[in-house]
Amino acid sequence: MSKIARFAASGMQQQFVFASLDGRSMNNLVIALRFEGPFAERALERALRQLVARHETLRTTLHPGDPPEQRVAAEQPLELERIVLSDTGDARAAALDLMAERVAQRLPLRGPLVRMTLARLGPRDHVVSLAIHHALVDGWSLRLLTRDLTALYRAAVEGGDAALPPIELGVPDYATWEQEARHEHADWWRRLLGDRDLHGSIGPPQPLAPIRPTEEVVRERMLAAAATVERLRAFVARAGLTMSSTLMAALSTTMTTWDVHDVVMGVLSANREHPGLRSTAGCFADFVPVRVDASGDPTFAELAERVHAAAREAYAHRIPFAALHRALGNDGPWHAARVMDLSLNYLPMRARRADGHEPGDSSPTAIHELTLPLPRYRFKMDRDLAQPARFGMMAVPDGEALRGSLGAEPLWLPEARQVALEETLIAVFERAAARPGARISELVAGT
Repeated sequence: MSKIARFAASGMQQQFVFASLDGRSMNNLVIALRFEGPFAERALERALRQLVARHETLRTTLHPGDPPEQRVAAEQPLELERIVLSDTGDARAAALDLMAERVAQRLPLRGPLVRMTLARLGPRDHVVSLAIHHALVDGWSLRLLTRDLTALYRAAVEGGDAALPPIELGVPDYATWEQEARHEHADWWRRLLGDRDLHGSIGPPQPLAPIRPTEEVVRERMLAAAATVERLRAFVARAGLTMSSTLMAALSTTMTTWDVHDVVMGVLSANREHPGLRSTAGCFADFVPVRVDASGDPTFAELAERVHAAAREAYAHRIPFAALHRALGNDGPWHAARVMDLSLNYLPMRARRADGHEPGDSSPTAIHELTLPLPRYRFKMDRDLAQPARFGMMAVPDGEALRGSLGAEPLWLPEARQVALEETLIAVFERAAARPGARISELVAGT
């Protein structure tokens, strides 16, 4: 039996433990790679074993307790499920559907928290997927694991070793630092947020009728077309801002339709400033609260500058969100005393080359990232303990455009109102891109 090391769970991991108490929540992230050309199954098995050995988060399970803990196994046997169907177009589609079903199945915290599947779509067409619990990885980690698995596979095929950067710090190292570090900026956060209503200070202008809790599929749609994004990026470059602060300004402008002009936005950050974490897979993403003042009907450009300044100040005083939550006198789950009104998840990702090769790669096998038809479910959002805000925006680049959605607990904000708010946000993007000097009241007029 493999030796098990026990460590305190990180703040974010603890929230996933709380969120899983109902036994229904599905928080999977997925890597799917398509191998087109000659395929060596044994090389893939070797690469997967090396990947698990390299990244201890893939050998980790989580366990409730006071506090919850993570347990890291010294070794983990390879469990690779195989899907083999006949070589026809219908069979390929069926295999991908089966793979999508596998990656959508709930992963229990006690493990295993990684599900690996290999589908043979044809003699020269294979897909491997890794469904990993979000408590173990974040978006940055998916890119790392994709890079590492690709390099390990190619090296295994050639009978050599992959040239990967060393891993300096592990997930337990981060969790220990998070628990023990002295946070000299706690007083600054108390001054900034101490007057907030920790049970949620914003809401729609009219009372909501109660609705029945249901399984909700998170929708995604185009938030800004390529031409709009191009104009926004030009504005960002001229003004010396960031795309993140510009998105926050647009979301804050949208919230003024609820007569809300003072909001605390939790910006999800990759949290990889420490060089020792750059090559470590784990769930290190963390929230940085930014208080936004949209009072006085500023122009969009002025509001974006306010947001940018507030964000720079927040990052300068940054501490782990779990510690910030405690500094404000909260010891329980984040949902019980929400520090933030809104959350923003905007993490741009570098696209892989369309031909399935990296520079200098002459392999006859092309390796492409594949998007499986995986719906992202949220169960019983009236009890979503993992979210520090009731309401938030997710946005990711889609080519030159921007897609995503606004999401909220349906018991608090039904889907029809979410859609209406999204329509306003889309209009704000278009109008602000065309006229950043317009007052924010003009940008939401008639929406």
